[in-house]
Amino acid sequence: MIPEDEQKDRNGSSWKLAPGEYIEVQAAGIGTRRGTIEAVMRDKSGFWLAADGVEPRVFVPLEEKEQSIRPAPSPGGAG
Repeated sequence: MIPEDEQKDRNGSSWKLAPGEYIEVQAAGIGTRRGTIEAVMRDKSGFWLAADGVEPRVFVPLEEKEQSIRPAPSPGGAG
C-alpha cells in the first residue's frame, strides 16, 4: 500500500493522487486505462477512476503491487 497520496513518476518527479488528475493505470483486472481520478479514499487505500465513454467507473486499490500509476497527457494533447 502507498501510505501517502504523494506519488513519483518515472522521472522521480512528485505528483499527488487528487480528484481531477488525468492518469494512466496499468493493473491486473483493468489492463491499461487512462482517465480522471474521481475520488480518493480518505484512508488512501485506493481511488475511483471516472467512467469514460464505454469504460465504466472503476476502483483502483493502492495495495496492489503489480500496477503502475502515473500522470498522463491530457486527452486533448495539451498536457
